Amino acid sequence: MAISNINAQAGMNRLMASSTPNPQVQNAKDLVHAVRAGDVTAAQQAYASIVKAAPEGATWPKDSAFADLGKALAKGDLAAAKTIVVEAVEVESVGGGA
Repeated sequence: MAISNINAQAGMNRLMASSTPNPQVQNAKDLVHAVRAGDVTAAQQAYASIVKAAPEGATWPKDSAFADLGKALAKGDLAAAKTIVVEAVEVESVGGGA
């Protein structure tokens, strides 16, 4: 796994663990919940909300976990989306975050 993927995954996990009220935190939680629940439509909507609410000019590396998640959701590939989410959680839980 590329370093950029690990950093992106760890950042997503830190965002989700934040206790500060933030719409992006809720969007990330909604995204993970929808993927885990198998609700592709809700996951696509949550992903779109995250992208839409990102700061102007924000980009993600094409090979990042977040970009891969978007591609999987765009294709309706819930299995791939679940794998990406699970790997992101595993990376953070073993201290892979930067």
